[in-house]
Amino acid sequence: MANTSLKIAGALTLRAPDGSDLPVTDVSADLDLAENGLSDVVLHLSMTASDWARADAGGWFHMPPDQRGPTFAGGFLPDEPVEVEARLRADLLPGLAAVGASKWEIGAELKAPEAQPALHQTEAWVGLHVKQQRGGVKTGFSTLASGLRG
Repeated sequence: MANTSLKIAGALTLRAPDGSDLPVTDVSADLDLAENGLSDVVLHLSMTASDWARADAGGWFHMPPDQRGPTFAGGFLPDEPVEVEARLRADLLPGLAAVGASKWEIGAELKAPEAQPALHQTEAWVGLHVKQQRGGVKTGFSTLASGLRG
């Protein structure tokens, strides 16, 4: 399996389950590309602490409280960005793979979905890790899904 990282966008807007916009920044993706095609996509993004509070309250990115591990070092600071890693839902992976075999074609679809608009919905992604920088340390939590693949 060949892993490759790709910068997607400095800023994007995702659609939350309640219909509101969720602005995210520093969006990148880790792609697992093999001879037989795309096998995994993990999105990395940041959001404000207040936007994370909305996502947290709504259990967005398939992260209800009962699917989370303990928060390392307490809660999140209100003035620092929160980073989220999330895996593309397995049922959406074939549609993304169908747009092309190159990382550039896949990256373009992640940035501006045409074939698969669901890619810009929070519920297309399953949260793996949520963290925040505190000095020289990142604090946060992992979800039960972080130990699963696909």
